Amino acid sequence: MAKQSKGQSAGLGTGTRILLLHGPDPVAKREALERLSAALEAEHGELEWTRFDGREANAATVLDELRTFSMLGRYKVVVVDAAEELITSNRSVLERYAERPVSGATLVLRAEQIRPGKLEKRIESVGAVVACEPPDAAAARRWLVETAEARHGASLAPEAADALIERVGADRQRLETELEKLATMAGSAGAIGAELVMQQVGAAGEARAWALQTELFEALAANRFDAERPIATAREAVELTGESDVLLLFVVADGMRKLASGARLREAGVSEREIPKRVGVFGPGRDPYLRALKRVGPRAATRLLDRAMALDRRSKSGLGTAARAVETFCARQTAAAGGERG
Repeated sequence: MAKQSKGQSAGLGTGTRILLLHGPDPVAKREALERLSAALEAEHGELEWTRFDGREANAATVLDELRTFSMLGRYKVVVVDAAEELITSNRSVLERYAERPVSGATLVLRAEQIRPGKLEKRIESVGAVVACEPPDAAAARRWLVETAEARHGASLAPEAADALIERVGADRQRLETELEKLATMAGSAGAIGAELVMQQVGAAGEARAWALQTELFEALAANRFDAERPIATAREAVELTGESDVLLLFVVADGMRKLASGARLREAGVSEREIPKRVGVFGPGRDPYLRALKRVGPRAATRLLDRAMALDRRSKSGLGTAARAVETFCARQTAAAGGERG
């Protein structure tokens, strides 16, 4: 769960000029950013958002964006994802900015891990430092029951929550995806029992295999395709259970099919809100999917699907393993990252 660091004065609210979110739980990061966004919107009205990839952006570009007056006169929120490298290479620059941040913008830094230092104390004096850690099983159970009611109007039995955690683990991003699907399946009755969970939710190895799809969407949405995380996720799935190996290429092909279908729908003028529902993308995978759609046009998406299907046929013919085929797919995307994407 998100844990706020001790000793901060500005905190998380309208006075937050810098927010540092660090840790492995993406749901906790999103929830903290949603709380900040709600507070800022209540104070300033509609916000102007700018996002950077910390692996690509430099500190000067980010700070220039913060200091540049909004043409629409809106309060600005500048978000830097994967901010580890930016923070490590520019601590002194960020420390100086934290001493005198601009009043019309908030800087949000999202990172997996950070090295403790003076920067965090400087940030705490003008904002907040929030540790975003995965919940334990008891906290995950409470969160599941509360989220089922608050977001889906569904009742989740305690034994169903336990079964879901047993099969998926305490990863709230994956739990959120499964909960959304279960709530849809429960229909108007809105009662999610343990039996439905056992029937519809795969075990941990299968969950990791399906997580690969979101990782691929994330990689395709980035400025440069990074094969490292999708490949790591594929390997984890194989290590958790040998049965997942046969799922991997299906998951990749299914993702590329969703991408190709969505690209055609987008070209036909279907709204972004409707496309994920039509192709079957739910939960945390929705935003990466939509970002990927913006970078990958119909022709490129069709080529990706053809490539995935060809590797699937090759694997089923005994020419290499499914895991190796996934790595080949990712490696080819990395090699083509500098070329035409849409």
